[in-house]
Amino acid sequence: MSDIEDRTLRTIKDIESHFDKNLSNESKIDLAVNEDLEFFKKKWKIPIIFNCISFRTIYRYHLINNYKFFALIALFLNRVRIKILDTLFFNFINTEELVIIKKYLERISILKKIVRN
Repeated sequence: MSDIEDRTLRTIKDIESHFDKNLSNESKIDLAVNEDLEFFKKKWKIPIIFNCISFRTIYRYHLINNYKFFALIALFLNRVRIKILDTLFFNFINTEELVIIKKYLERISILKKIVRN
């Protein structure tokens, strides 16, 4: 540990000399970037980015690609179903309110148990 400062300075000088001697490969990097751009322009063309997080999203992807009109109706009905369930099960209440309600209901159930005994 006594010579750590000297070794650190030597390492920094070695890194600096390496990059002074070995110029950057900008031309190779530019060539790779241009190859990627050409691929996306000519072969890939119009990419559809689809975030696949579960089997449901895979089903939705195939549904949309194969049955466009049916998929629009099915997805619309699913959104309506989700909104109805959110309303019925109080998903419009924020987390803090849910915690308060839960604690209140727990106290009531504890009081009922005490009264019964």
